[in-house]
Amino acid sequence: MFTMGLNPPTPFWQIAQYLSERRFGLLRYDKRDVGANNTFDTNVWGNTTVNDLIQDSKKALNVLRQ
Repeated sequence: MFTMGLNPPTPFWQIAQYLSERRFGLLRYDKRDVGANNTFDTNVWGNTTVNDLIQDSKKALNVLRQ
């Protein structure tokens, strides 16, 4: 069942839905400054480091653990 937005579901969305229906805990998040329509702000994205992305993923993991 597709209920989000106007676009067809992506494979990642389908996997997340499949797992959540089977009671797996999961968390999906957009990378730093990725908009709802997958657009990027090049000023932010261009200044993002690998370490920034690692820290973002650690924060997301902590949210999931809580």
